[in-house]
Amino acid sequence: AIYNGELRHNSNAMGDKYGEMIGPGDVVGVKLDMSEGTLSFSKNGVDWGIAYRNEELKKGTLYAAVSPIYVKDEYMIKHP
Repeated sequence: AIYNGELRHNSNAMGDKYGEMIGPGDVVGVKLDMSEGTLSFSKNGVDWGIAYRNEELKKGTLYAAVSPIYVKDEYMIKHP
């Protein structure tokens, strides 16, 4: 997950710095490469590079998820 410019995985504590803050109107892209086992993100078309590399990303069926944090958070999911 990306939260306030940090990567979070299996934890709600501090994470590695990655990307930048996301604000209203920003478009966040998510790229899962199941051949390479990588997960990457972008903001407004600017690629942030690989966030995670893991052999588990090459296996099985995965489902996208979005989790709003604040009461008035809004998002729209688009599939290219």
